[in-house]
Amino acid sequence: MISSVQIFHLIFVSEFVVFNVIMWLFLFMVGLLFFFAVEYVPNYKDWPVVNKRVFSIAFFFSFIVTLIYSRLPYLDSYLSEGMYATRQSSDLGSGGLYSFVTVFFYPLSLILAIVELRRKYLFYSALLVILIIDIVVLGTRGVPFFVIIFHALFLKRRYSCHFLVPMLLVGAVVLVAVFEYQTESRSVTDSYNWRNTVEYSRIFDQSPVKDFYLKSELPSSFYVGVYTSQYITHSVPEFRSLLIGNSYGATGSLNYFMDEVCLFAMCDRSGYQENIAEINDRVGLYQTLYSSLLFDFGYVGILIFSLVTLFVILFRSKLSLIFLVYLSMVFSFSLIDNYIYNAMGLGRFLLFVGVLYVLSFRYRFKNRSVVV
Repeated sequence: MISSVQIFHLIFVSEFVVFNVIMWLFLFMVGLLFFFAVEYVPNYKDWPVVNKRVFSIAFFFSFIVTLIYSRLPYLDSYLSEGMYATRQSSDLGSGGLYSFVTVFFYPLSLILAIVELRRKYLFYSALLVILIIDIVVLGTRGVPFFVIIFHALFLKRRYSCHFLVPMLLVGAVVLVAVFEYQTESRSVTDSYNWRNTVEYSRIFDQSPVKDFYLKSELPSSFYVGVYTSQYITHSVPEFRSLLIGNSYGATGSLNYFMDEVCLFAMCDRSGYQENIAEINDRVGLYQTLYSSLLFDFGYVGILIFSLVTLFVILFRSKLSLIFLVYLSMVFSFSLIDNYIYNAMGLGRFLLFVGVLYVLSFRYRFKNRSVVV
């Protein structure tokens, strides 16, 4: 559905550029290849068997700490001052000892998708609480949508088109409503003008909307829909523009990678961010996952990464299966967000792999010895 919105937008909503369509087709095929990899390559019987008791304790402990020490202060600020002031406040989310626990919640929520548990609705209820707070109160999009899509891909029940099509339409309406609410709430302006946003927003620079839509007197809801579709599509013309206008070279500079490492390791990021601003004149806008990878590793690095990924798929160990399912999500939805460097982030990716691997150990005690 998302891909259909993107190609429709590139052809009928924005100014038509044939290279944008070609770029979309190429990136779509790459994402489709990874999607089929996660659907048909793994044998789900080979999934690591997770210690359910340890997982349950870890999940609810991280949920309680995340809710009380991380999200409730944001909720209190939101109710008293609104989203804009909450997002601008430097006193909130400044970190603390609880951060070492809260960082595990979303990786554990991904593992929840593949664990068979009794009364699983309790786990999903806890997850839903954090997702709603993050979407409504914090105004975040990347991580919540990644988690929702991740769980949707692991639904074991297959639904018919009679059920799926209405659900997709409802999902599209909800998505537009969320974007409308978040964008208006993030703004300091009381009376938000959506038509002006569509005409002047930076995300429309490389693919402006057709003049017909700007000259016509259309309802505000129409421009909300245009902005939403542009938001999930603008990475294609942005990447096309960078790919034509920049020389990435054989090797990269690792600035994006080191900036993400410093985000996780809590070191100084200013130097890497200055370097990024120098090499990328469209910094601050999403230009697909592949742009940051090319800036970091160059064409040789992309080739090596592709070969390593292929090896991971063919190796088919329990650990490689964990890597495969996450990377498949990352590349399948690379046109929407960068789920390696942004959103879930490199740190949470490593935690997801590490925690799932640790929880998959089987312990049994016999004669005071531990057999793993």
